Amino acid sequence: MAEVKPLKAGSTGIEQLTATDTIPVANVPAITASGVSDFNEAAQDAVGTILVDSTTIDFTYSDATPSITAAAITQMSITADASGLKLSGDSSSPGNSKLYGTDGGGTKGWYDQPTSGSETYTAGEAISAGDLLYVSASGTVMKADANTAAKAAVGYAPSAISNGASGTVVFHDGKITTTGLTAGTKYFLSNSSTGAFATYASLTYSTNDIQQCVGIAESTTVLRFFVGETILIS
Repeated sequence: MAEVKPLKAGSTGIEQLTATDTIPVANVPAITASGVSDFNEAAQDAVGTILVDSTTIDFTYSDATPSITAAAITQMSITADASGLKLSGDSSSPGNSKLYGTDGGGTKGWYDQPTSGSETYTAGEAISAGDLLYVSASGTVMKADANTAAKAAVGYAPSAISNGASGTVVFHDGKITTTGLTAGTKYFLSNSSTGAFATYASLTYSTNDIQQCVGIAESTTVLRFFVGETILIS
């Protein structure tokens, strides 16, 4: 087969290139460092524009490195503590925290967890910091007492409140600073000292007393308070 050679435009028409022919490159731009840099930047920007976040992946692109990182977005999380299992949404929009338990009719499921918070109440008696409290029929707060079902703990006083004065009451969840606790141990509303809590082993229940878990010790000085369900002793 005959050799096929490139063609060129000569004075007499289209001619084949010879071994000594050259191709003019006057119109080909010079390759410079800045030109290469511009090309790289354009390529990086093109890569950056095609990265699209989703509901489960969050992309981050950096020209400086260059680098691409991807972070998984938590859609749902389940945690466990002394109050039970908790269900929450993603980190950017967590929504309502849920607690697995039963409703008033005994149906099990995931329910909105009460929001921790504090409110101002008038004391119906002298209250010390850390006392467990209930709301009386007159609307004042008084020391909780496991001898009476209506006096189950619903909150606690972070600071002392004088009789007849107004003060802050923390409901649902909080930390009570005290002393003499055993870390990891559950504590119950006392039936021997109003407003107090004690370990289950140290309590002796009588008829019509209530058993109510009110927290778990995170350390020897901190009780993680929560409002536990009450059990009536018959």
